[in-house]
Amino acid sequence: MEAREKGIHRREFVKGFFEYRKAHNSPMDFFTWHSFFDIESLAEFSKFYDTLLKEYGLEGIEAHLNEWNGPHKLIQRCNSYASSQAAATMPAMQNISADLLCYYDAPFGEATNGEKKALMIANITGRDHELP
Repeated sequence: MEAREKGIHRREFVKGFFEYRKAHNSPMDFFTWHSFFDIESLAEFSKFYDTLLKEYGLEGIEAHLNEWNGPHKLIQRCNSYASSQAAATMPAMQNISADLLCYYDAPFGEATNGEKKALMIANITGRDHELP
């Protein structure tokens, strides 16, 4: 099964989570998800989650894409291709429903300079947040 198909397949799991939350009247302050797919898939997943939030009466809560990175192949990481994908993803997600993006650089092992893995956070809507 292709990676993107696996992500689509997991939609039933997410629906089950929302059903469980509803049945047990569990509160939800925000909804968080992660993905390592291309921009089009991220947009599709974001729309799917936004629809679920609306269907289950959670339209006002924030949606956090708390871990994302586009390139799947090692050769496509840490270069201009990866940079252009990250730069293109942020405005694409801003036009949908994500409130917060956390980019994970996902190196294999330590970075080339010996430092630990990095995380970049971007508040792309400013909703309920003060931005400089």
